[in-house]
Amino acid sequence: ALGAARRRKSTMLGAHQRKAAVNLIFVVHWVFNFAFLISSFVVASTANAGFNVVLTGLMYVAFGTAAFMAINRFQSSTLLGILIGVSGTLSLLSLQTAIYWGQLSNCSPLKEFKDIAHYSCENTGAMQSVCAFASLLFILQLMITIALFAWRDELSHGMLMYSQVNTGYNDTGLGPDTAPDYAPYGSGYGGGSQSYQGGVPQHDV
Repeated sequence: ALGAARRRKSTMLGAHQRKAAVNLIFVVHWVFNFAFLISSFVVASTANAGFNVVLTGLMYVAFGTAAFMAINRFQSSTLLGILIGVSGTLSLLSLQTAIYWGQLSNCSPLKEFKDIAHYSCENTGAMQSVCAFASLLFILQLMITIALFAWRDELSHGMLMYSQVNTGYNDTGLGPDTAPDYAPYGSGYGGGSQSYQGGVPQHDV
């Protein structure tokens, strides 16, 4: 029983360390979210894509904030499953964003026909930064998705206090497997070779 208690305490400490690791990833994720959002504001005037990249940046910030609060406050298995699905979806969105803006940054300003509608090639440096931050967020989103899925039990059920760990001992100091096997008088049930009926022990002759 003492060995089981030690194992449970070790598991509890491991759960705290895993939760701290996930929180650290979320902090780094939020820093890159902020950098991505600033870059998205710079390229917001890009034709046909400016609104999308700003919306993507806002989605990053919303996910990071909501996921951090969900893991540290609510700790619901249902909510954690939703976070895993959303994080996986954002991983694909990050990859798509990185590829799109990486290719778009190779555009060339038009020397002629400058009035072509739905074409813009300004701030190529900001486009490259969007691509770079989206690539980093893709890696971080994958790390978050894998961590949430692999450690879903520890993160969803929360951490038990050591005083709540069942050591296998009851109030009498005896474990559940060593509890005395007897029945009270008058219960009609027996323990061992005796049968108690009406408060008087009865022996088979």
